[in-house]
Amino acid sequence: MDEITLIYSEELLKKAVRSYWWRSIGPLFVSVLSGMLVGTIYFVVQGERSWFVGVMGSVVLMGFLFSLTLYINHYRNTLRKFRELNGTNSTLTAYSIDLGHPFQSKPASHST
Repeated sequence: MDEITLIYSEELLKKAVRSYWWRSIGPLFVSVLSGMLVGTIYFVVQGERSWFVGVMGSVVLMGFLFSLTLYINHYRNTLRKFRELNGTNSTLTAYSIDLGHPFQSKPASHST
């Protein structure tokens, strides 16, 4: 039996949430959203007022709101669970069960 004490802090949890958020949205999402924002601004500055510009603007806004909502919800949920803990320490206990190795071969018997 092995025991490990885990120590949590708000700073550690904030870092975990940022890491989760970045892995969830990824650099491709950010680059596509940025490109669409630049395109939308370009079309608006050029005086374009078609439905296409409206759709692009809506997609940019929805993408931004989606990523923001993902971060805020995960952040608030993580801090709520952290504050529900009685302390900042938690103990993880791992029990090992010897099931044998499935690929373990038996020694060959040699008869002479």
